[in-house]
Amino acid sequence: LNFNNTSIVGNGNAIRFDSIPYAKDYTMVVVYQSLDGMESSVWRMEYADSVSQSVRGLTTERIISDGISIRYSDSTVTYPAINTLRQSAPDSVSAFVRLILGGDTLDGTKKVSEIMYFTNRLGHSMLRRVQSALAVRYGVTLGPVDYLDGNGRKIWNYAESKNYHHRITGIGRDSTYQLNQLRSTSEMSESILTLTADSLKENSFLVVGDDNAPLVFNQIEQGEILQREWRMQATEMSGQDVSMIFDPRRLPSPNDSLVLILDGELKLPSSVTPNEVRYDHIVTPDSACTFTLGRGNLLWQEAQLKEQDTKNKGMSKRSPSSQTVLSEFNMYPNPTTGDYTIEVVGAEQVQ
Repeated sequence: LNFNNTSIVGNGNAIRFDSIPYAKDYTMVVVYQSLDGMESSVWRMEYADSVSQSVRGLTTERIISDGISIRYSDSTVTYPAINTLRQSAPDSVSAFVRLILGGDTLDGTKKVSEIMYFTNRLGHSMLRRVQSALAVRYGVTLGPVDYLDGNGRKIWNYAESKNYHHRITGIGRDSTYQLNQLRSTSEMSESILTLTADSLKENSFLVVGDDNAPLVFNQIEQGEILQREWRMQATEMSGQDVSMIFDPRRLPSPNDSLVLILDGELKLPSSVTPNEVRYDHIVTPDSACTFTLGRGNLLWQEAQLKEQDTKNKGMSKRSPSSQTVLSEFNMYPNPTTGDYTIEVVGAEQVQ
């Protein structure tokens, strides 16, 4: 919407667009959030003709059309929502209509983040693309549906991921809808995960949802594992650097030995603060995979050994021909606080 031909009306709690193109059939998509659970106006369209004035509108609780109101079943929620209306407008003698955001006598307060007005009824696929882009941009979980990118590809497959269709968040780049989302977290309750990247290639996406399990740990042989599990789906993410950040304040203490368990592989955090545990250089899969968190000394030590083994393999590739990095050795006892033994295989001289 173009703000060049707008005015602030009332006490400053409404914005009025006076020259919105009239369309007999239109689609309105809006992202908003009720801040206190009380009813508040989101938008209304005013149509003038030679006989009467008609009104279409939306509040945080109802759809309004010329005095008829349809109330939502979940009207008191305070998390962000994406509301879509595809409907016919009344006949009008004017080529333009007036759109007003907010500005009524209702007592509730709300926040409107974005509104999109289309002068036609969007088809199902096109509408889903618009909603998906907004859902990724604002951390809103759509209903039981697929998420589509601007080309119509599934970036979140509901049929395959329906058990993880909670607190969906994603990063991605799609110029079709001016989307370049490099940091995202779900705005739904009990969200502890943030995805971030320094840059993304065009048409690449990483979308994650969880199984809604409690944020508590279960005992396993090597330590403890978080009940909640996440599922990620990557689209054209190969070779791109991604980080995951978890908020340990929402987890039961202590959290000084948290490891990421990604598709069965253990990964140590890159940094730990009281407010966040960060894992950098996440290798995104070619297909979907699951991950969760674990904690405990044994899991931590196993992750350390895995990380050291990865470094050793990298050193072996870079070493001059006159040097050999050991790939087979045993060290015991482990852990130790005193003497220890190192046994090497296939080497006569070791440094």
